[in-house]
Amino acid sequence: LQLEFVEVHKQHESTSSTGRRPLSEIFQTTKQLKAIKQNLLKKLEREKSQKKMNETFQHVLEIANKIRQAQEDEIRLAEQKGEQIQSMAIANRRLKQVRNVYDILIDVVTNEEM
Repeated sequence: LQLEFVEVHKQHESTSSTGRRPLSEIFQTTKQLKAIKQNLLKKLEREKSQKKMNETFQHVLEIANKIRQAQEDEIRLAEQKGEQIQSMAIANRRLKQVRNVYDILIDVVTNEEM
């Protein structure tokens, strides 16, 4: 057992001193790196998908905001139209009153001339 330990220790020392790693360790590291690469690629795809969803959401949000502004403008314009119609009705009533007064004055002036 001690001879086996010494042999393994010598082997380890020789591989450590030459900087060479055992082939099985290299394969294991390569396998781990490939797994890490796959995980990173999946994460990258998720991030790309999330970014695209965020961009789409921002676009939808902008459209919704424009629709809301258009609706507010429409309401404001409808209110202005109502106010203008009301002002026009008041102006028409005043015009009728002025015409009536004018007609009365014309009649009075005509009757006085006779």
